[in-house]
Amino acid sequence: MLQTPDVHTKRLLDLADFIEALPPEKFSMKSWGQFSEPRCICGWFLHNEGFFKKDEWQEAGDRLGLDRRVAADLFSAINDHWNTHTAAKVLRHLAITGELISY
Repeated sequence: MLQTPDVHTKRLLDLADFIEALPPEKFSMKSWGQFSEPRCICGWFLHNEGFFKKDEWQEAGDRLGLDRRVAADLFSAINDHWNTHTAAKVLRHLAITGELISY
């Protein structure tokens, strides 16, 4: 029987679903998107949570249950080639395994 996911797992999975459903032009790992779009993973998560302060990646990481290193790597501009499907795949893998995969 499947277990109910914990709050962090649910947030990661919900964020993956949300990002995957975005039109491609609304997502970019190069843009935090404080008052505009596109937004990165961190930007969309904080926007959906009602946080609008720039560079609050540590807050996003804490709310997603990530340690600082994983959060920094996940939200990094190094991932600027990711699209909505890649980001969703990475988030789902992280939610299920606790490991951050790279693409």
